[in-house]
Amino acid sequence: MNQPSKLTQYLASTLLVGLILPVSLLAQFQSVFAKGKIQSARDNRATAREELDATKDTVKVAKDALAADTDNLALRIALNEAQAAKVAQRLALDQARLKVQQAKLDNGLNKGRITQEEYDGAIADIDTARGALNSVAETLHIGDDGAVGLSTSDPANILTLRAARRASVDAHDTKVRTAVIKTKVISSSAAIRGLVRFAEENGITNQVNTACGGKINTAQNNLASDDVKSGHLSLQEALKCVRGVVHSIDTAVTRPGGGDGGTEAIAPKPTVNISAASASIDSGTATYIAWGSQNTTHCVSSWGLSETVSVSGSVSTGALATSTTYTIKCTGEGGEATDSVTVNVKSLSTPPSETLTCVYLWGSWSTCPPIDGAEQSRTGTISVTQSNGGAYCKHYETETRSCD
Repeated sequence: MNQPSKLTQYLASTLLVGLILPVSLLAQFQSVFAKGKIQSARDNRATAREELDATKDTVKVAKDALAADTDNLALRIALNEAQAAKVAQRLALDQARLKVQQAKLDNGLNKGRITQEEYDGAIADIDTARGALNSVAETLHIGDDGAVGLSTSDPANILTLRAARRASVDAHDTKVRTAVIKTKVISSSAAIRGLVRFAEENGITNQVNTACGGKINTAQNNLASDDVKSGHLSLQEALKCVRGVVHSIDTAVTRPGGGDGGTEAIAPKPTVNISAASASIDSGTATYIAWGSQNTTHCVSSWGLSETVSVSGSVSTGALATSTTYTIKCTGEGGEATDSVTVNVKSLSTPPSETLTCVYLWGSWSTCPPIDGAEQSRTGTISVTQSNGGAYCKHYETETRSCD
């Protein structure tokens, strides 16, 4: 009996896994893949931008060299080569920009955040922009490696190079920029739709309409008039407004958000409260302060060299000589919260200016010794603590008298 080949077994097992793979796991895989695709496109765009900046520096150096020796044919050819490379690199950067936008559109369509009609319209604009860029690339005979094949040392090609430079700028301004802005408009519109749905589901439609209705209408009017640039800017203002209203909800929920219609969590606002066991104490004594917080991850105190403390607890103030304010700041995913409490220290009252008599409980006089001029003494313990001419009474006092 023939046994199935390893390839057949592998394909069969792969098919089986594909059939039983939970939809949620498949969706997670698709999401991770889409995000990776977007990030890869962004990395390529950043690389292209760096290479364009380097090419601009090369052009500047070539221009300075030619300015110092205008009759040098080799320097003029070098400048033409640098300018051609700059055009090629600008085309590469614009192509990278378009790839980023397409990756975002693919992700938005796969997740149902944008409609097929919106996707098709944006892709058509991107294809138009790519066609304009490719046309310039063909004029300069740019290969797959990005190198310019057009001979810049041939005087007959100088006009072609200049025309290509103008065409690349025109393609960027009229085609690429329009495609990028339209894609951003679609993403922002999808985000606002998600936020509005969230508002309806959570009963805050009135708050959204009151705070942001005017901005949303302005954006819609601009877009309806085909003023894409103004529509994009006003749409961003509307999106910022709606997000602000939704963020004001003091509860942990999941809401639509993100520039391409993604989701993000609304973290609850943190709160903190600090209090003192005694708001007023005598100088040289101590009290306790206590604090508690909610929706926080860590707290920083104003005492102990601004050290990190637990999200709730208590601590002794230690003996205080002056009034002291204690502040604590706690941080959570929803922001920061701060609270303070002041412990007032009562200073000793200022002695009155009038003279008061100190009252002592006196002991018995000592026995007089049998010698001429002797004295006897007695000791008193303070009974009434008063001020005597601005000086505080002593706790113990001794007085003497002659034995004669």
